[in-house]
Amino acid sequence: MAQTSIHFQAVKGGSEEHNKRTKKLDYVHHELSSQNDYWQSDTQEARLAFVTQNAKAKTGRKMQAKATPIREAVVVIEDTTTMDDLKKLAKRFNDRFGIDVFQIAIHKDEGYKKSKDGIKLNLHAHLVADWTDHESGKSLKLNRNDMAEMQTICAEVLGMERGKSSEKQHLSAIQYKIAAEEQRAEAIESKTRGLGIIQKNLSNDISDLLVEVKTKSKECDRLALSAKNMGRILEYNTEEAKKKALINERLSEEGKSLREEKERLRNDILGLTTQKEEIGSEAESLADVVQAARSDLFHLNAQKIAVSGEILNLNQERDKAQREAEEAKAQKRTAEAEAAKGLAIGAAKKLGNVLGFGSEAKQLKELPQKLEEARTEGEKAAVTKILDVARLNFGDKEVTPEMIGKAWRSKWDEAKNARAETERQVKNATAHASGLEKILDAFLAIPIIRACVHAIVSFVRQGRRSFSTEDTAILKTALGGDPDNAAALRKIAYYHGGAYAQPHLSSYWDRAEMCMQKIARGENQEQDQNISQGRRWHL
Repeated sequence: MAQTSIHFQAVKGGSEEHNKRTKKLDYVHHELSSQNDYWQSDTQEARLAFVTQNAKAKTGRKMQAKATPIREAVVVIEDTTTMDDLKKLAKRFNDRFGIDVFQIAIHKDEGYKKSKDGIKLNLHAHLVADWTDHESGKSLKLNRNDMAEMQTICAEVLGMERGKSSEKQHLSAIQYKIAAEEQRAEAIESKTRGLGIIQKNLSNDISDLLVEVKTKSKECDRLALSAKNMGRILEYNTEEAKKKALINERLSEEGKSLREEKERLRNDILGLTTQKEEIGSEAESLADVVQAARSDLFHLNAQKIAVSGEILNLNQERDKAQREAEEAKAQKRTAEAEAAKGLAIGAAKKLGNVLGFGSEAKQLKELPQKLEEARTEGEKAAVTKILDVARLNFGDKEVTPEMIGKAWRSKWDEAKNARAETERQVKNATAHASGLEKILDAFLAIPIIRACVHAIVSFVRQGRRSFSTEDTAILKTALGGDPDNAAALRKIAYYHGGAYAQPHLSSYWDRAEMCMQKIARGENQEQDQNISQGRRWHL
């Protein structure tokens, strides 16, 4: 009588696809799948939703993440076991332990080839059960004795022998397949060793037979006169020839099997070779991705440098606007002072001209009129000076104080708005530059960029003429064979150079960039180390 056993564990993903055979499996003998059977009263998704809601309603809290409310068991069965037998087993489990089995699958199409003509089948069934108490909403608690009793009930209901207790873990379908394949490999290896021994023994037997045939031939020569003995010798040789023919036939069959095994191994090797080529192709694709990322990195650095230039221009425009505003204020004060001064100077000149003619009565009489004319001309000169300073032009129109005030206020508002716009642009550019500076700081989080920065700053600090072998290897990887990337690395290193990022050290920075260009081109750093006077790269 065959033994049976049952073991429950948490249901795994893809259980329904496996049990219903909706998923293609390479260890299934599809010609036997028609003997399978399947039954369910609920789906796993619907049952899981129910027990989750029920647990929340009964206990007032969510079910624990590590809980296993749905469990699945594998039951060893016989070829005669039916779905009704398994439903009876499910009812016994429900009556005794409160386990609600809602899915049953009978599998009679799994196993491995025992020989060319036979298959070792793994006859079993899957029981998917609800492992919760619907009254309390909690998981069922079964101890070791309950599990042992479950084995006894399984044997009684299925009419099979109860399996023995074991500390070994039960095998899943995949583990069973692996174990079966390992057993098959061991059988093939054992068979191969046996064939080698048989072949060796047969070779020894053949050698012995050949020696014996030679001996018998000599005996035939010696006993040629005895017909009776000759007949016996001939009969003996005939039997030995038959044995030899049988041996050769067996060796031929075994050799054929070995050739087939050799062909299978050759096909496996070809498959592995193909996988190796595919992996190599994927590695090349990844290398292209790395190269593209490296190129993007240097382009970002170039963009940062361009934006830094824009910030510098905006700062210069802001300073210019501030200077123009201060100059406008000073010009206004100067114009006001010169206007007052013009009045006094004009009056003095007119008075001097009058006094220059002596004491003639006519001139004295005209003095008040001349003083008034001088005052008027002085005011006109002052107004003209103010208009020139303020860059106001009214054409041939008669200028009034109201017109000057209104035009001056308009000019003042324009200057004020221009200054506010400049300050806004500077603020935005400063914020943008701050973001780019964060990006430059983030470069140091990349190990190879951090190593390159350290190597370049050390080069400048020590005043060296070439990079060390170790630093050369790091820089060569980062440059990626492109000499143009040397300038970008120099910019990043200069940004993080601290006290060594100074204009008076520019010759050392130039030398470092030249060495990096030679490294990218694969040239010797010591060649052509003379830097032309006056040639500098502006940082």
